[in-house]
Amino acid sequence: MTALTLIFSLMFILPLAADKPAYASSKEAKMVTRTAPSSAKTVKSRPLREGKESPGAPPSGEGLDLKYTEGHFPPFNGGWRWVYRKKAVAVLKQELYKDDAFEAEVLKNGLGLTGSGKKTLTDEALVLAGGAKDRGDVEEAEAIRKIVSFYNGEIDVHAFNSSLSHAYSREYRLLGKFLVGYHYEKMGFYPEAQGYYSVILKEGKEGFVRSAAFFAGARLNYIEGRFARAKRLLQRSLAENFPGARIWLANTLLVKGEIEGAWRLYSEGTDRAIEDLDPITVVSLADILVLERKYGEARSLFTFLRLKHEKDPFLDAFFDLKSGDALLAEGRRDEALRAYSNVGERYKTGEGWAMSSLSKADVFVTDQDKGSLSRALAIYDELSRAGLPGSDYAYLGLASVQIGLGKYEDAMESADRFSSRYPDSPLRSDMNGYKSDAVSSLLDSLYASGNNLAVARLYARHGASIPFGKKAEGYLKAGKSLAALDLWPDAVNRLNSAIRIGKADVVEEAMITLARVYIKQRDAGSAERLLNGFVTSFPGSVYKAEAQAILYKAAFDGGEYEKVALTKNPPAGAAGLVLKARAMAKLGRHKEALAVYEQAVAEFQEKGDRGLLVQAYIGAADASFTLGRYATAAEGYKKAVAAMEGPDKGIYKSWALYRLARSYSILRNDGGKEESLKELTGLGSEFGGMAAPVLKEASGL
Repeated sequence: MTALTLIFSLMFILPLAADKPAYASSKEAKMVTRTAPSSAKTVKSRPLREGKESPGAPPSGEGLDLKYTEGHFPPFNGGWRWVYRKKAVAVLKQELYKDDAFEAEVLKNGLGLTGSGKKTLTDEALVLAGGAKDRGDVEEAEAIRKIVSFYNGEIDVHAFNSSLSHAYSREYRLLGKFLVGYHYEKMGFYPEAQGYYSVILKEGKEGFVRSAAFFAGARLNYIEGRFARAKRLLQRSLAENFPGARIWLANTLLVKGEIEGAWRLYSEGTDRAIEDLDPITVVSLADILVLERKYGEARSLFTFLRLKHEKDPFLDAFFDLKSGDALLAEGRRDEALRAYSNVGERYKTGEGWAMSSLSKADVFVTDQDKGSLSRALAIYDELSRAGLPGSDYAYLGLASVQIGLGKYEDAMESADRFSSRYPDSPLRSDMNGYKSDAVSSLLDSLYASGNNLAVARLYARHGASIPFGKKAEGYLKAGKSLAALDLWPDAVNRLNSAIRIGKADVVEEAMITLARVYIKQRDAGSAERLLNGFVTSFPGSVYKAEAQAILYKAAFDGGEYEKVALTKNPPAGAAGLVLKARAMAKLGRHKEALAVYEQAVAEFQEKGDRGLLVQAYIGAADASFTLGRYATAAEGYKKAVAAMEGPDKGIYKSWALYRLARSYSILRNDGGKEESLKELTGLGSEFGGMAAPVLKEASGL
């Protein structure tokens, strides 16, 4: 028994195939039937990126719901595999016309003949024409003779088509139009063929020719990728019991992802042998066998197809890789990888190499370890530059793996290269999704590292790429980074955008941050209006205490000193006490201010908080100075100078030294005065023009 015979013997017992057509060959073998399988749970097929439907769905624009049986990988009707499957169908479609059995069956039924084979049908038809002539029906005889002559290639299509306008009967005219349409279909002139089939469907009554037109039109729609229309036409053809309609309806349902319906139709069985089926149907049978976990049977069919087409490099590689896919779906990862690699060794370039490489990359991606992802990355990078079918999908894989490895900027660059190379690609939305993921992830990383300048730059260049679901969060992070860089107007714009579209948690933080920005801009009114709304909208917010503290600061900045001074328990602890004391000083209540400053100093010292301690020391010293308590003031200024640290210390230090010098001058402590002035002079280079007026006044003390 040869290998090919063994494969056939396996196929003969498969409970699958098509309805038996009336024009089946004499070699047909009866096949076992089985009941339809139970309902299988299905899920949508996915590309590499989590959460997206498979890119490159059958491009019919019909809203196909692509599904495949849960747990199986990879889907044949999505991604780069769909690209190459479409090419395989385009190559295999020519085999539909090899024996012309379909055309012969339409002629036979259209003329009411009984024989089979081209010569037998021709002879019988000529006898039929002779009988019509003997009856005196010259037009019928002429119609039959011309139909037979065109069928035998003896009349030019244009001449025959012109003759159909003569007063032939409807039945003969429509049969002739079908033969013309089928002639154009075999030549690849699909619009012309569809036009003739459409005329038949409009004019014809129920009958074999009209059913054949439904079927032929449906099959052309399948080949051209219009699967929803193909399904509708095949359902009509099946309702009229046209041979072949059931199996092609199953083929169509399979591609559309309607797995259960396809499997039920396949499982109804046939008495036609697998080797007599068209190759597109055999491919479909093998694909659904993988989905139904019948991996060995699927590989047998793929091997059969490969051996049948081994002289075609593309089909040889394609069917060999399909066998590898069946191994992968079965969980035999290493064997699948070897199968893919074997194809790559046979085909070092071209489509065989591309398919092999993409298959291997898919395996490495599923491994998910860094080493495997790096290997996949190298493959996708090389393929993306190759310019072969599937290279656009390689870009998607490249961006996905780059994101997985944390190479966000590389992923963004890949997305930009893709857009430049494939500006009209149907995969644009998928790649935009990857770029969105990369930008969002990079923004999160930079923000977490505290690199505010990088966050601001990234958002300025790529903020539009952030997906809508993360827009508000992106606005917030950009706004906070811009605020940290003192870029107040830009920060206000971003934060307001976050408030407009964000969810509650983002809105709360954005409003608090925006209020702080308003305070920095000395826009107390805007801060107050914003936070009054905040307190009303979010009474239980975690930012409630901070909101009260900012409102208190806004009241001070807005000149509401009485309101601030009258607050018994200022918010923000010692910081609030400093504001209250400053408000009292503004109102000329220096003695009260001194007491509050001293309270603030005590609280700062107790908690070890040096942030506002210097201001509290200086405020208390200023109050003492105003009250004429120069010795106390001098001690306060000295404490302030000793406590100073950080970039802003000079601003306060120059003032403290100046007032310290004045206090010592009034107290006639010349040594202290000279020492203070000397230290103040040394600040000149640090503060430039700011120190000049202070030094000028101090020199006259």
